[in-house]
Amino acid sequence: MGTVFNRGTKDSPNWYVGYRENGRWVYKASRQPTKALAKRWVSEIESRIARGNVGIEDQEDAPQFKATFDAFLDGLTNRNAADDRSRGRRHLLPQFERKRIADIDLGAVMEWIDEQRAAGELSDASIRHNMNLLSRFFSWAIARGKASINPVRQIPMGSRPSQSVK
Repeated sequence: MGTVFNRGTKDSPNWYVGYRENGRWVYKASRQPTKALAKRWVSEIESRIARGNVGIEDQEDAPQFKATFDAFLDGLTNRNAADDRSRGRRHLLPQFERKRIADIDLGAVMEWIDEQRAAGELSDASIRHNMNLLSRFFSWAIARGKASINPVRQIPMGSRPSQSVK
C-alpha cells in the first residue's frame, strides 16, 4: 500500500507519494493539486507495478505527444474523423506537440483551457469539443500503455466550459 504525504504547507501543499518497487521504497513528487488525486496517482503506480511494468516511466522513455497524437488521428474512423483531425491539428498540436505525454497534467490542461477562453476566438462548445478530443486521445493512449492517467477527467465540474441544457 502506497503512502501520500505533504512536503509543503497547509496553504500551498506539495503532495509526495511513496510506494514499493523491487523491494525498495521509492518517493516522488506527485505534482497533483490535491491529496485525493495524489492517492489516485499512487494507486495507479501500484497497479502498473502489479502488472509487471515500471512504476513511473523515465522521462527519456516517455512517448512524445506529437508522434502518438498523429497515430491517434490517423486511426480515427468515426463519422467526424475529418473534423477531429482538423480540430486536433489546429488546436491541440500547437499547444502540446513539444511535450511528452507524461508531462501533460491537470495544470497543463487547465492553462490550455484558460488560454482558449482568454483568446476569445472559440465558443464554449468548441472548447468543449477540443477537451473531448483530448480526453479521447488519452483514453486511447492509456489502452495502449502510452499514458497512465487522463488529465481531462480530473477537471473539476465547475471549471469545465458551460454546457447548455434544453
